[in-house]
Amino acid sequence: MELKIFHRLLCAVVALLAAILLFSGVMTRAGGEFGFITWITLRFAAPVWIIDLAILIPWRKVSAWMIPALPIAGAILGPASLFAWACVDAQLHNSWSRLWEADEGPGLQGFLVFAAIVGFVTNAFYLLFLKIATVLQESRSIARTESAKSSS
Repeated sequence: MELKIFHRLLCAVVALLAAILLFSGVMTRAGGEFGFITWITLRFAAPVWIIDLAILIPWRKVSAWMIPALPIAGAILGPASLFAWACVDAQLHNSWSRLWEADEGPGLQGFLVFAAIVGFVTNAFYLLFLKIATVLQESRSIARTESAKSSS
């Protein structure tokens, strides 16, 4: 059975939030503040997630080739979007020389790695939740069919 677009969109929303909360939890254990990390991650991940929806939503059910392909696509899309944003920011502020330098924290290279992790995990969670939703829908359909047979 194929899931309706609402259910696929719900899987994508839950996957994004789960990936952000997991990433924020891990980064908090590394010494950050949970609320701040969650806010920053959501602020950068949500616009990329909207672009990612164009990749995720057309697929109505999980197939074997999607299992490695979609998480890799997320791992590429996240850093590519962040790098494009950094280039636009550098152009607007005429700060190309400072693009790779970091005053504090991991710098652009570190954030590109973080974006790859969040993108990979978001799409992997999407596949997991899509598979779970498909199995639940199929089991409900089988239960309805069996109850209809037994009542007639």
